Formats: sequence, structure tokens, C-alpha cells
Amino acid sequence: METSLPVTIIEFLKMAGLAVVIATIGYALAELLLIRLIKGALSRFIDSTWVDFLAGLVRLALFLLTGKIIIDITGTTGALVVIVTAVTGAFAIGSERLASDIVSGVKLMFLRYYDVDEYVTLGNYFGKVIEINMSATSLLTIDKDKIIIPNSEAVNGTLINHSRVPGYRIKIRIPVRGKHDRVVVLRVLEETVSQFEGRLDGDAYRPVVIFDGIGADTNFYEVWTYVAKWPDTVYKASDLRLKLVQVLEARGITVGLAPVYALNPGTKV
Repeated sequence: METSLPVTIIEFLKMAGLAVVIATIGYALAELLLIRLIKGALSRFIDSTWVDFLAGLVRLALFLLTGKIIIDITGTTGALVVIVTAVTGAFAIGSERLASDIVSGVKLMFLRYYDVDEYVTLGNYFGKVIEINMSATSLLTIDKDKIIIPNSEAVNGTLINHSRVPGYRIKIRIPVRGKHDRVVVLRVLEETVSQFEGRLDGDAYRPVVIFDGIGADTNFYEVWTYVAKWPDTVYKASDLRLKLVQVLEARGITVGLAPVYALNPGTKV
């Protein structure tokens, strides 16, 4: 008695191959053509955060449409098996996580915890937000690395937005060696930081000088002030540190760390 099994297998393979071809074409159209066109058109009218979000919705709609086309064209049990297998495999390799990321992406779009071009700390990562899509947030770090963080991690973990409240703190610790008048040092530091160009004005950003502690032949002072933009903290901190040291040394005050001694006072380490 002849069996139809070979015919069934051939038919299944044909439908599977056709499904792969259609899926490939759908993916290429979505990623390489339509999404780029949509981003280019929308970026002229709305901010980049919503551009990425809407592009993600279009991408999802195109993927669903591709799935429907596969079913309509193949129209066989074999095609349905292929689709069911693909869905099952997707869940096996982490679609539950992907679904969580997408839900978190929608939450980010509406609650606006952060926007593109803002500086944030997400978990252990600090950087400038350069993209927010349906599943992930991309940061550009100070080392010029691109870090992609799943939206579920961004929303459910520790999130600090450094850009929503104006001002970034510069904190500088100054060691002063030898015997000296601490009150004079405090006054000199206060006067210098108060005249520092580039700091923010106003009571909320008033500079602070703290007597921070006593070491071996060394006293420590800490100076706080605020600048407008985060990248400025790197350069302004260096400028302020140099200015503070120059003013103290001009007053005859020695700046620098004292030698550190081991248990044996005669041995330097």
C-alpha cells in the first residue's frame, strides 16, 4: 500500500520555504526601507523619542502583516505548523522577556522618565540617551561606547535622570599641608569659588566650602559648586581646581599630600 507521507513532507517543505521567503522580504521592507523612510519623515515634525516609538509600532505592525500574508498565501496546515513552531521557538528563546521590554517601552513613552539627548544613569551605566525604541534604550558613554539596555531593566532598576533638574555639581577636595590658619583657608576658598566663571548663580546653587578632615600633617577641604551642563563638569572641575591651588599658593599656603608612614615611623610607604 502506498503512503502519502513523502508528498506531505514535500508539501510541508515547500510551504516552509515560501514562509521563510515571505518573512525575509517583510523584514527587509520593514527594516531597510519603510522604517528609515518613516524616521526621516517624522523627525522633521516630532522629537526623536516619539520617532523611535512610532517606528517601533510600525515595525510591529509590519511583522504582524507579514505573518498574515504567510497564512493567506500558504493556506495549509503545514504553514500553520511553521508559524506555530516559530512562535513556540520565539518564546523558548526569550519572547517573554521581549514582551516585557515592549511593555516597558510603552511605559517609557508615556511616563517620559527620560528623553533622547538627556543624561541618565540606568543601573550601573551613565551616558547620554541616543535612542529609545520599543524594546531597548541606547546610551552613549563618556568613553564613546554605545550601551543597549533592555527597557524592562531600565524601568525596573535604578534610574537617575541628571538632566531634569538644572545644574551639575563639581566637588573638589583640596589637601593643605603643614601648620596654617584654617579659617583663612576657608575664606580664601569661599572667595575664589564665588568668583569662579561658569558656575550657576542663585541661592539654590550657592557654592559650599567644607572643612573635611585632618590627616598626617595635612588638612582637607572640600569645595562644591554647580555648572549648567554635565560635560562642563569635566573641564570646569579642572579649571576650578587649578584656580584654587594657584590662589592658595599665592598666599603662601602649601597644597599637597603629606607623606604616609607605616607602623614604623621611620619607613615611608
